[in-house]
Amino acid sequence: MISIFEVNRIAGEKGISPGIIEKDYVLSKMLWCFSSLKFLYNNLVFKGGTVLRKFYFHHWRYSEDLDFSSIIVPTVEQMSEAVEETKTLLMDEFGVVIEVGKPHVVFGEAGKVAYIEFILKYTGPLRKSSNVKSSFRLDITCDEMVINPTNTQKSLSEYSDDKEFTLKVYSLTEILAEKLRSVLQRRKSRDYYDVWRILKYHQNEIDADAVRDVFKTKLRHREIEFPAVETFFDKSHLNTVRAYWERGLAHQIDQLPDFDTAISEYEELTKTFFKKMENV
Repeated sequence: MISIFEVNRIAGEKGISPGIIEKDYVLSKMLWCFSSLKFLYNNLVFKGGTVLRKFYFHHWRYSEDLDFSSIIVPTVEQMSEAVEETKTLLMDEFGVVIEVGKPHVVFGEAGKVAYIEFILKYTGPLRKSSNVKSSFRLDITCDEMVINPTNTQKSLSEYSDDKEFTLKVYSLTEILAEKLRSVLQRRKSRDYYDVWRILKYHQNEIDADAVRDVFKTKLRHREIEFPAVETFFDKSHLNTVRAYWERGLAHQIDQLPDFDTAISEYEELTKTFFKKMENV
């Protein structure tokens, strides 16, 4: 386990609270455990905002949970046993203590597992002397279509005791398609932020044709009609996002952009990208 000094040093350099750095450290170690356990490595694909920071872009916003899609439909027992195995591995390799809570399970068609959520409590570098625990969420979606070929990608390193590892991760194309769908369905400030930042800084790395096809397929899978681009700028939804912009994001990134500036750019970037998708 790294020292409190290292946590505080990185927090000062990044302009982020030590508690967020500690959680990010524990997430990194948990991902290493997933790469080391055969069942988890073979059957889970890493996605969401955390994959952008851990596998694609060093300077992405910090995230506070782990999101995976399962390429099999597991039993609750299979997944619970596999997640429990991380406890011993985390302690033996890094000295991080975790507790795995009882899973919350949603069942879908024919009684098959559609979604599993675990709350994991941990004692990291900041709290090891007092044994006070913080927590993070582990979400595993079992009824999601993984459409693009997954990348087996090497993790980005940040901490002094990091060990190199690989995981199956969503392609950048599928991450953007998933984020666009999330904007339509759950409308969280982090989804708007991620779409804005991907399109502003990394649009040239993405094939609009491929995003369109993946996006359409994901919408059909969830029985959602392909939207008009104006749907992404609904004023009532943006007012909700405005209310949570600072609260939801300011602790995850140094120098969070002003809401009005970011959303104005988000609208223009999204309109331009939709035109690209229409013309391919």
